[in-house]
Amino acid sequence: MPKKQIWKQKPERLSSWQTLKVNHSFKALTTIYLRYFSMKESLAKDIMIKDLYTIKSSSKVGLARLKMMRHGVGGLPVVNDKETLLGMITLRDIDLAGLDVSNLTVKDLMTTNLVKGNENTTLKQIVELMVKTGVQRIPIVDKKEKLIGLVTQTSVIKHALAFSLL
Repeated sequence: MPKKQIWKQKPERLSSWQTLKVNHSFKALTTIYLRYFSMKESLAKDIMIKDLYTIKSSSKVGLARLKMMRHGVGGLPVVNDKETLLGMITLRDIDLAGLDVSNLTVKDLMTTNLVKGNENTTLKQIVELMVKTGVQRIPIVDKKEKLIGLVTQTSVIKHALAFSLL
């Protein structure tokens, strides 16, 4: 019997293996559906990286590069003494600045026009922002613009893996 017709038949006409197959498929779809919607309702506070490496705007670009290389990250949030977010600097920013960046400070290269979120920003909103803007890192700030976390493409993917969606 063709597979398409199994779904259209009444349950009493299905053999035991067909019934098992239909029930198993329904259970799998239900599980995926529940995982998807649970993940979709996740908030930035559920997936953000809280233990961050940061840098001050007055630091030299060489220190920023060294810090990124040592910790295996591609960007650093730039903060002041009160941990207020001022900008972001990435390895790409440094590479595009040319060969001689030894006299430059982080303030000279950092991006200040940032896409930001708060701890209640939904995962869906974060992904939409990343897709729309091409930004790989979204800083999460409180009402006073104090940096409280960072959502990266990697943290989004890890969260999806935790829900077995990838």
